[in-house]
Amino acid sequence: MTSPEKRIPSEDQSEAIRFASGPCQIIAGPGSGKTFVLVEHITYLIESLHISPSSILVLTFSKAAALEMQTRFQERTSSAYPDVTFGTFHSVFYHILRLSSPRPVKVADAASRNTYLQQLIREYYDKEGERPSLDMLSSEISRYKSAAGRNFTASLSFPCPELLPRILRDYNRFLKENNMLDYDDMISDCLHLFRTDKRALAAWQERFSHILVDEFQDINPGQYSVIRLLGAKSGNLYTVGDDD
Repeated sequence: MTSPEKRIPSEDQSEAIRFASGPCQIIAGPGSGKTFVLVEHITYLIESLHISPSSILVLTFSKAAALEMQTRFQERTSSAYPDVTFGTFHSVFYHILRLSSPRPVKVADAASRNTYLQQLIREYYDKEGERPSLDMLSSEISRYKSAAGRNFTASLSFPCPELLPRILRDYNRFLKENNMLDYDDMISDCLHLFRTDKRALAAWQERFSHILVDEFQDINPGQYSVIRLLGAKSGNLYTVGDDD
């Protein structure tokens, strides 16, 4: 069986692998070799264009996918370039916040978060009336924060949607008073950082001159806004996604 290291790319794959600079969107469906193309493109950037490995950021949506990509790249290059950054949106943005914030940043633990959300449900909804489940409320909060300030409409199934802004206000106050972030704050707070702190934005733009995004079709408005700002200086945003 031919190993990934010796695989011969098709003409289309070769064109994608050898893309040099600027914005690039690769349309690649299942089974088309997108991971192979990404790994080969990273290798091409380093070995042919002499891009510093530490300036390359590779983003995807799950820990498993990030680990697989990193493992494939290490196997391809015999672990010669450990400074390439592989991670999920949340892990990378949390790392940026931790290094850029003047105060300690910690993630809200599930128990404290859930206890407080259940308290808000009891506070805002009558005992006898319809009330959202904890999972339903968590989902709406996540959808709201992922919208990154754009038009947001609560789900039709959410009880008394007019209460949601008040619940969000109290929940965000709870997080702030306890110096905590929830999962979705890693995106919205990173966006706020880049929009309000030009020095921090410039520093991270300098750090990552080449940004690669896998499964680009799954990106939400908040993630996209952060990535656009991060890649605005270099313009080197390389995305791979399925158009279906």
